[in-house]
Amino acid sequence: MLLFRFLLAAGVAYAAALLFYPTLFIGNSWRRPALIVLGLAPVLCPLLLPGPPVLRFVLAACQGAGLTMKMYDLHAWAGRDVRPSFWRFAAWLPNEMWMVYGSKPPVAGVGEFSRLLRRAAGLVGAVAYAWAVFSIDWARLPFALEHAAKAMAFYLVALALTLTAASVWRLCGGRAFDPIDHPAWAATPGEFWRRWNRPVHRWIHVHIFAPAGGCRAPVRATLAAFAFSGVLHEYVFGIAGGRVRGYQLAFFMLQGLGVVLTMRMRPRGVLALWCRSLTFLFVLGSSVLFFASFQAIVPFYSRGLPRWMW
Repeated sequence: MLLFRFLLAAGVAYAAALLFYPTLFIGNSWRRPALIVLGLAPVLCPLLLPGPPVLRFVLAACQGAGLTMKMYDLHAWAGRDVRPSFWRFAAWLPNEMWMVYGSKPPVAGVGEFSRLLRRAAGLVGAVAYAWAVFSIDWARLPFALEHAAKAMAFYLVALALTLTAASVWRLCGGRAFDPIDHPAWAATPGEFWRRWNRPVHRWIHVHIFAPAGGCRAPVRATLAAFAFSGVLHEYVFGIAGGRVRGYQLAFFMLQGLGVVLTMRMRPRGVLALWCRSLTFLFVLGSSVLFFASFQAIVPFYSRGLPRWMW
């Protein structure tokens, strides 16, 4: 029954996105209301699933946020007379590794299969590490140590899983960007977020950063981009956890401030090594805000959140 309701909710969201296709051939003034009306279906579809929170989280992230963002992207491209065929549109919608239709992700190239094997091996190692970390009894150990170990587990699994999925998708004949490009090696917070979730980063760059001023007003545009990301994450975690807690908006605005303060930095040599360490520690330390929202969905921290988080 639960699986049926999950598939029903996902199907309603996907059907609404498909119904948006004919509006690509009408004027902007008519397409905007259609975007609002049809976009509500993916946004609200997780509410069709009473539980568990993890499944609502998946629906909110992939259907609610993903499909609505893609509908808006096609709305923008239709204003420039760029429209896919229906079947290309239908195949593009579920591809989470290609968010901006006007960009062209790579297809499978020479060595893709061997790359897949390496990534799959990395995924096995990451899952094994995560299993070991979450099996530890952290009751008598410092919260900071638990946070660091579990945040690294999340990072390694996310990195290996998304890279493996990208290779599989390309080998199946599709197009896909590598979603994550080893952000732990970033020398500044800005570089970190350019490397993390690259498909969504590209969408935000095109539809939020550039309209907010882009390189002509980098501070305003950067803060607008991170504010949007914060609100987007508040929606996903709010739908899953039942209420908005503000942790995501606080986390992403803090990241935006870090990007603004370091946007002119171009470290080289030994300085770059120090900057990589500081960037890593900044993101790792501040990510306690990010994972605080996870605590409302799954028992991420063994003892719950520390008192200073409330």
